[in-house]
Amino acid sequence: MAAADPGGLRQQARRVSRGGLLVALVLVFLIARHLAPTADLAFLALTSLCIAIAVIELDMRTALLAYLASALLSLAYPGLAAALPYIVLFGPYPLLRALIDSRFRRLPAVLVKLLAGNLLAGLAFFIFARADILSVTGKYGQVLWVVLPILLQMALLLFDFVLSLLIQFYMARLHRS
Repeated sequence: MAAADPGGLRQQARRVSRGGLLVALVLVFLIARHLAPTADLAFLALTSLCIAIAVIELDMRTALLAYLASALLSLAYPGLAAALPYIVLFGPYPLLRALIDSRFRRLPAVLVKLLAGNLLAGLAFFIFARADILSVTGKYGQVLWVVLPILLQMALLLFDFVLSLLIQFYMARLHRS
């Protein structure tokens, strides 16, 4: 009877352990975000970096599993209110970004990433900011509906740029070939 391939099992164990470490890091960053609310965007960007690292180091399937595991675990602690931005926008965006970057050239990729970001931000808007935005509409009127989409595009481009810088830093300083 032939023995099982120890190299294959070792690779699989390595992938599972790296995925688990990245899930743990996501949870640490979400808990830190919950405890230090002034650094919200920085910690959320770091959670996105963890998912991007999962795509780079492991593969898309394992990164998706890491995202799903971290999303489910983050519902237990720090809870829905703290985890919702990660679950809706900052977690899936690196996965979509990796798919888009692998299939499109540079300019079309930017446009498709903006479309994907708008869809995720729209979902986030309808889940947890709709009442707040609608309450300010009466005060600022129609100007809000012109300015808000422009600000959203700028924020998405800035977030994509920051995520690119974080990935470049990871590849240059921390990634082992």
